[in-house]
Amino acid sequence: MPTRAHPSKTGPAVADTSARPGGTHRTDAVTFEQVTVAFPAADGGVRTILQDLDLAIPAGQFLAVVGRSGCGKTTMLNMAAGLVEAADGTVTVLGSTPQAARKRMGFMLARDALLPWRTASGNVQYGLELRGVQPAADRKATASRWLSAVHLADHEKHYPWQLSQGMRQRVALARTWALDPELLLMDEPFAALDVNTRRSAQDRFLDLWQREEHRTVMFVTHDLGEAVALADRVVLMGEGGVLDDVMVDIERPRDLTRIAMDSAYQDILERLRTHLRR
Repeated sequence: MPTRAHPSKTGPAVADTSARPGGTHRTDAVTFEQVTVAFPAADGGVRTILQDLDLAIPAGQFLAVVGRSGCGKTTMLNMAAGLVEAADGTVTVLGSTPQAARKRMGFMLARDALLPWRTASGNVQYGLELRGVQPAADRKATASRWLSAVHLADHEKHYPWQLSQGMRQRVALARTWALDPELLLMDEPFAALDVNTRRSAQDRFLDLWQREEHRTVMFVTHDLGEAVALADRVVLMGEGGVLDDVMVDIERPRDLTRIAMDSAYQDILERLRTHLRR
């Protein structure tokens, strides 16, 4: 498999993109332009989550968003999904408003949210039904193809209670991918899994994405190691904006069992940890 092209480096291990303009560009999948978000505080005041945020995600890029709890990571994801409105500024998704782009995106959460009365195949088909995909045979064939892609071909007729947590999350992954989304919005999708199951789910996801790199990913996680291992670019959020913006110059395909030994991985991880310690 050919390696993925990356922007040129400014140092031995890390390319910094912090100077990249935040404005809309024809190749940007998601842009935040001068975005401010504030919520009512418990004391009756206002808590500002994001302040004048400028950020652009090029089409086809795998962006991981990290930072301490409450820094606005999930708020950014929800704005891209059209679930949260900015108090000021503009959010553009796939060239239009987030609401208008919803049929072109997929959303995956930390919990699988499978329907307990549907089989694995039925759960994958559910989103296709909502999109009006016909005939039923096409939905079933699509579900079979994606369950096979996440190594669950022998579990199509199993119900969620018959599957492990890791298997259920892979069903959720197949359900998301079956919609053929241009943009994947992922909020801590592997956080609820144990270490070994998480690695397996990460491997399945990364394998799918590396075979179809045209899909843009916005991936929120608390795990810095996961962010660096999976993404093309890591954005560290805090203090209402971007604290650091780093390109991950590690060639693909990546071996998640060995990536921690890569010097570029170690350098980026230490850089992000240093920012968080400040």
